Amino acid sequence: MRKILVVDDEAGMGRIFERLLGERGEVTSTTTGVEALDLVEEQTFDLILCDLNMPVMSGVEFYQGLEAKGYETGRVIFVTGGAFTAEDQAFVDGVDNPVLYKPFGIDDLHTLVDDVLAAIEQC
Repeated sequence: MRKILVVDDEAGMGRIFERLLGERGEVTSTTTGVEALDLVEEQTFDLILCDLNMPVMSGVEFYQGLEAKGYETGRVIFVTGGAFTAEDQAFVDGVDNPVLYKPFGIDDLHTLVDDVLAAIEQC
């Protein structure tokens, strides 16, 4: 079974993703990038959905932490409400990772997740 990690400072979003993606794999959610990096040390995730704007450790900092650990960052989908800094925009423009904008449709979420998982499986 595929393993999906959701990193979002809003616990309610984690529960939403758990319900929406439960058919696609085992979903684990956390509200901090720090805890997410610890989880990545303990187990392998097929896919990570990460909020860009989080306190303590932003999505960008989490991504950089993954890179520092040698983790395959192509497995990351960023999630955002669209209100982010010019620095965040420059980061998103500079990486190949997809971005899912809130509010999103269920079909859009499923299609994006399926596409990213399919691309990973082809590598």
